[in-house]
Amino acid sequence: ANLGFYTLVAAKAVGETGRVWSFEPEPNNFSLLTRSVLASNFHNVETVQMALSDDEANRRLYLAPRSEPNAHTLSHDRGSGSLEVESASLDEFWRARGAGRLHLLKVHVFGDEPIVLRGSRRVMQEWRPIVVTRFGSSRWDEDPGLLDDLFSWYRVYETVESPSLIRPIARSALKAGVH
Repeated sequence: ANLGFYTLVAAKAVGETGRVWSFEPEPNNFSLLTRSVLASNFHNVETVQMALSDDEANRRLYLAPRSEPNAHTLSHDRGSGSLEVESASLDEFWRARGAGRLHLLKVHVFGDEPIVLRGSRRVMQEWRPIVVTRFGSSRWDEDPGLLDDLFSWYRVYETVESPSLIRPIARSALKAGVH
């Protein structure tokens, strides 16, 4: 969630009857996220200080340089230190909460998107939320079945910067980097 920009956008969009869960494992960012939500007077947001991943174990969070507070990662040591953080899969978190239907899942976690989505398979298959994510990570090769699942469950689109639009993309083009 970082500082919570998209959390606040989502909280406004779903209104008072909707619910937003926002996950941020890094303590300073979590503090800023929580303060942003409180300052905006949203009561439909639950901030959760944990990393979403593909398991329920504590994980090592590798810190990014201070100039990039949105670039912490579970998988790449950038030489700026690390800390142990609580971790859970979205599938387990959602089951434990008995949270019901999920409409939108936004995952932008500096290359760790496959880790989070691997732990979200059951939720995605059951509820078919709109998924907004990045495909730029080399980590997709670790679980080729994940891409197969995503392309069988969803119509997948890419954002094109010029002209600004979205268009369908084939799995083969995504894997070949032709996008």
